[in-house]
Amino acid sequence: MPRAVDVARLAGVSQKTVSRVLNNEQYVSAEVRRRVLAAAEELGYRLNNAARALASGRSSSAPTCPSSSTALRCPSPPHAW
Repeated sequence: MPRAVDVARLAGVSQKTVSRVLNNEQYVSAEVRRRVLAAAEELGYRLNNAARALASGRSSSAPTCPSSSTALRCPSPPHAW
């Protein structure tokens, strides 16, 4: 599975530029944006939301216990939640 660093190498840009393009941020020229998107398509790059959540320390889902019968055995959630 290709990574953002692979896209950056193929497009001839930095990883930060790849991040800016993929996050649709400003301050990227149309030519550089085109190169990054073409490189991503050529490599078959796809955003990995699970990896993004791990890297950012955020998740869109809350952990749960499998059933009410195990509620007494479920660990208490960490303070970061």
